[in-house]
Amino acid sequence: MEQKQSKEEKGKKFDFGKIPLDLLPTLSLKEIGKVLAFGKSKYGEWNWLEGMSWSRLVGAAKRHLDSWIEREEEDPETGLSHLAHLGCCVLFLNTYEKLGIGIDDRPVYKKEDINALPREDYTLEYIGEEMLKWGVSSSLVNEILYYSRSFSGIEDLMRMWMLERKDGEEDECSNILDTLQKTVNDCKELQIQ
Repeated sequence: MEQKQSKEEKGKKFDFGKIPLDLLPTLSLKEIGKVLAFGKSKYGEWNWLEGMSWSRLVGAAKRHLDSWIEREEEDPETGLSHLAHLGCCVLFLNTYEKLGIGIDDRPVYKKEDINALPREDYTLEYIGEEMLKWGVSSSLVNEILYYSRSFSGIEDLMRMWMLERKDGEEDECSNILDTLQKTVNDCKELQIQ
């Protein structure tokens, strides 16, 4: 007759309240590790810790997510999963945020300010007309309106621009317009890929 070993733990380990790193999905972490190995050979080990504009990582993350949504299974350059690349970008951004690395170039606005604009009075078309009056080129306004249908962040930026316009904050209007131009360029780049 075979004796069963007791599965009762006899040793003690006080780990209550500690981060349960054992819950991290090993398979996904290995895939992200492969992306990091590729990056190591291309850019150098730990190069990303030197910092960069956060928007570059956000743009890369969005491109990888969109490629995955469009059913492109692998990144053409690396042959690795777009989701692993996305995970890598998110890990970098999270580290940048925690350690204060790189340039935080996210648009600065408060969500409650955007919601202060009555949506029925300030349609996107109305805001576009106001931009034209302010001297924004018609081609840029048309592109902003076109991409606002697909990317909610553009609508938020347009409403923020309108708020600053109402308050007479010309410099802020220019800054928001620059961000809108960058966002539209990112949208165009995503469509090309």
